[in-house]
Amino acid sequence: MLMERISNALAIVRRLEQEGYEAAIVGGAVRDLFLGRAELSDVDVATSAGLEAIRSLWGGRVKVTRKGPPWTAVIPMDGFNVEVTPFLGETLEEDLKRRDFTVNALAMKADGKVMDVVNGVKDLSRRVLRFNGEAAVRIREDPLRALRLARFAAVLPAFVVDEASLSAAHGWQDAMSWMPQERIGKEVLCAMRGDAVRFTAFLKELGLVKTLLPGLSSETEARLAYAHAATDRAEVKAACLLDGMARARIREAQGSAAFEGCLGRRIAKAADQIMSAWAWPHKLADHIAMLVKWQEVAHSDPSPWVFLQLLKSFGRSWLDDLFLLAWADAMADGEDLSAWARNRITAVYLEVSTPQPLLSGEDVMEVLGIGEGPEVGKILEAVEKAQAEGKICTREDALRLVNALYKGPSYQDG
Repeated sequence: MLMERISNALAIVRRLEQEGYEAAIVGGAVRDLFLGRAELSDVDVATSAGLEAIRSLWGGRVKVTRKGPPWTAVIPMDGFNVEVTPFLGETLEEDLKRRDFTVNALAMKADGKVMDVVNGVKDLSRRVLRFNGEAAVRIREDPLRALRLARFAAVLPAFVVDEASLSAAHGWQDAMSWMPQERIGKEVLCAMRGDAVRFTAFLKELGLVKTLLPGLSSETEARLAYAHAATDRAEVKAACLLDGMARARIREAQGSAAFEGCLGRRIAKAADQIMSAWAWPHKLADHIAMLVKWQEVAHSDPSPWVFLQLLKSFGRSWLDDLFLLAWADAMADGEDLSAWARNRITAVYLEVSTPQPLLSGEDVMEVLGIGEGPEVGKILEAVEKAQAEGKICTREDALRLVNALYKGPSYQDG
């Protein structure tokens, strides 16, 4: 997969060179290839070509995601996207000298040779993360780079952060408060895929927590630490973070009445509002919001049917994430894990051996002599619940329950 993506991106580079333009793969893809990483999140190409030339060469396949300046064009290539952008400057060498970090200032030409004009390979070899050129200049060009320092410290956890770079990244709180939320959200999400604990530690060191992650408390940090120790799943770590931020937002807005009634639903709504501002993908945001909403069920005493419904609604991966989130929460708070363990056993059993329905809707209608309608669904749900709780085991048991439940036409109203 890695080499296939690189090969497809190089095909774009070759095509541009054939048309007389300068082009190269740049940034993270070259860095990750050097580090031997198995997967690439994206591949970027920088070029001297203009946007109209890109559209002319790849036609309707090109999607412009940013009109700029600078513009960004996306070209789909066999299941993944290659982002094409203009040089930061007049030439490739100028482009590389203006990139944020030395380890991101590498380029691969069409012949596979790596271009390094800022000693990026040296810093990669020594595992050093430093700004490219004068650190203060790089940050003044784009203050978000102070946040990106913390983000790359998280996704490159074996790297030592250069002291001069760390010093220059202090004092950008005011500038950061004016940054578009979607740009901040992109960096936070990337950090959750790495060492989330190191990320928040660097934000605290830089004085950026109150601006970027308002409401981050010591309790949330503790939960995040346990989550990070237990899993690489960004969804779980993000849920820990968002839960804490959402609770803080509710507390600030509602004061002493903040945690009365329907708390899970309100926390999930507040978390979803934060993720919406950050422009996180809808599917991911829904996954995390539902984790936040339902996490307390793993510590309570629900019917097995509840976990069966959650499994059917959200899937096995989500249910696994729910228990990881609940475990991190319990460990951080020093809570007893007996209920969690009992519920986890139930959930694992349901995951590996989800019971087959004893009856279908057609069976219910035939036995009771009724037509389609909500009454049938209500009876089937009761049968499914009884089966999940072990109260019935056979088709005959289910039929007896159906007859016992049926109260005639008024059942659906009762």
